Amino acid sequence: MILAFHVGDFAAVAIIVVIIGCTIGGMVKFSKAIKVLKKGPPEGDPEIAAEQEKEFQNHEQDD
Repeated sequence: MILAFHVGDFAAVAIIVVIIGCTIGGMVKFSKAIKVLKKGPPEGDPEIAAEQEKEFQNHEQDD
């Protein structure tokens, strides 16, 4: 009976540790995402943008 209490305590502590670890990991990812958003959009290559726009127009005409 005492062993069951120890196993139950271990399981509860393990679950709490996993929850805390996931929470910390989520906060780290969130802070990295905020840093990326604060930088703004990356500079684009005008040639690639023109090519993508041309492909988009071609696909619009096909539909």
